[in-house]
Amino acid sequence: MKPLSLRLLALALAALCLAPVPARGAVAGDIPGIPFEGTAVSGTVGGELFDVVYSLKIEAGTVLLATLRGEAGAELGLYAFASDAISVYSDQPLAESAKPGDEQTISLQFFRATTIYLNVNGRNVDRPYSFQLIVSRVVDKTPPIILEAKASAIARDESVCVKIGAADRISGVQSVAIYDSNSRIDLQWQPYTGNKRYCADLAITEGSHSISIGVRNDIGLERHLVVRDVVIDNTPPVITLGDPRTGVMLSPRGKITWRASERIRATRRLDQLVVVTSQQGRVFAGITTISTDKKTISWRPIRTIPPGTLLVATLGTISDRAGNVSRFVEPHIVMRKVSTTVNVKVGNTSATRAQVVVTVSSNLVGETIEIQALVGRGWERIKLILASAREVRSSILLEGARSLRAVWVGNEILFESTSPSRNLR
Repeated sequence: MKPLSLRLLALALAALCLAPVPARGAVAGDIPGIPFEGTAVSGTVGGELFDVVYSLKIEAGTVLLATLRGEAGAELGLYAFASDAISVYSDQPLAESAKPGDEQTISLQFFRATTIYLNVNGRNVDRPYSFQLIVSRVVDKTPPIILEAKASAIARDESVCVKIGAADRISGVQSVAIYDSNSRIDLQWQPYTGNKRYCADLAITEGSHSISIGVRNDIGLERHLVVRDVVIDNTPPVITLGDPRTGVMLSPRGKITWRASERIRATRRLDQLVVVTSQQGRVFAGITTISTDKKTISWRPIRTIPPGTLLVATLGTISDRAGNVSRFVEPHIVMRKVSTTVNVKVGNTSATRAQVVVTVSSNLVGETIEIQALVGRGWERIKLILASAREVRSSILLEGARSLRAVWVGNEILFESTSPSRNLR
């Protein structure tokens, strides 16, 4: 290169060094910055100094509001950086406000103690502009407030539920726990997602237990409350067949019932709880109810059931107040029959014979009636009488009998009946 060319290059480099360049790496402009004391600080930024950084120590549970105001014509920005930030020029801010103009605001919440950095950025290149940075801090030192805590009087140990409502205006409600009041060890904390029912598996014995709840905010402050005594019931209800106990329905619209060992509730709609079909699979419409003591389930047909119909009544799932579900119940097999009556009167009696009058209901006319005698300790059939009319007479050979009675043994349509016994002596 020629000597003239070297001199021109040197002059060009010197000119560049004398040109005004923003001092973005100034000592006051980067982390760790200037310790922030009190609630407000004033300064200038812009021109050659583009950034002024302040360090703030933050207590756990702090809600911070930082407001930046500048003189007229200032173009300012406000940025917050985390404690592990190295430089405001390379790290991503936690929050920022860089709207056009001289006023900026950011708000942050801190659940743990930390240090942050506030960067006041001046975008004016013509000259420095004055600013004021105001920091307001509210520190949460109280646990959440419990607004509602309602538990059922009875529950299973694996599902003890409490309706919980809680609030914490500063740190927010983070989690809730349900526990036996006598043991706070290893609480089962679960996320709080609003006022609703929360349940816990407590693995405690049957019987009465005092139940408590705990609520915790985002910085770990807790509040505890005894809710109530809850009866733990882990035993399913026992369901037994009720009426008709004979397995025979005598009324055209008679009831079919089941009886529970304790107060129960349906796990589905009542109109779907009981299904009654014929032997051929025909479904009978009916109305299902639960008694006022909550222990009897009843089904009654809407229309009359024809005599001779076999009904198969199936009961759906039932639970007790604690939520224990009943075990499978065998179907209720019921035969629809018509009631009958028989009676016998004893007339003239000798040592070996007795004159009897047998009276039957009209639906037994044409049927055969048994005359039974008490011989020894048991009843024995001693004669069959055709009921040709509602009243028939007959002579009976006694053969050592002490008492007589008339019996209709029944068939698929007509229900059995037995007369009162009549003493012969």
